[in-house]
Amino acid sequence: MFNPIKRIAQSPSIAIATVAVALAAGGTATAASSLIGSAQVKNNSLTTSDMKDKSLRGTDMRDKTITLAKISQTTRDALRGQQGPQGATGPTGLQGPAGEPATKMFAVVNADSTLARGSHVVSTDRVGAGDGSYEIVFDRDVSTCAWTSQIGKPDTTSTSVGFIRQALRTGNPNAVFIGTYSTAPAAADRPFHLVVVC
Repeated sequence: MFNPIKRIAQSPSIAIATVAVALAAGGTATAASSLIGSAQVKNNSLTTSDMKDKSLRGTDMRDKTITLAKISQTTRDALRGQQGPQGATGPTGLQGPAGEPATKMFAVVNADSTLARGSHVVSTDRVGAGDGSYEIVFDRDVSTCAWTSQIGKPDTTSTSVGFIRQALRTGNPNAVFIGTYSTAPAAADRPFHLVVVC
């Protein structure tokens, strides 16, 4: 009867080959069973130096695990693209409501202190008698506004010449003091225009 075991024993080369195959198979099984899995890795134990450069790919990362806070500012700046071209001008918007005029308060006053015309004027009075001093009172505080005045009649019948000065009326934040002078110069009654801008 044919005996394979006896045949192998009688051939040293076959015996050696058989042993080599057996060892190789056993070694592979041993190596496969001793691979390190995630369960054997302690959390937070692997560092950057443990990773081979360019070994991690996108498919190795779980979705939404890397947030913006984990990306350095330098990397974010490098990923930022160039500014794009300017877009087309948009359509013209609707017309807004008309605003109030900047010059809301004014007074055109005759030489005798009567009001020819004005806006927001409460009263116009002479201060003293015949010395070109006037007080124009408005319906609001004008202490933080700008005042400007000019010698001039309220109409075009003739011109009036002279000098003029203005100041906030002492003790009344709603009033402006006006002083008018002849060309001498000397205090004299003159018609004038006063504008208050706030």
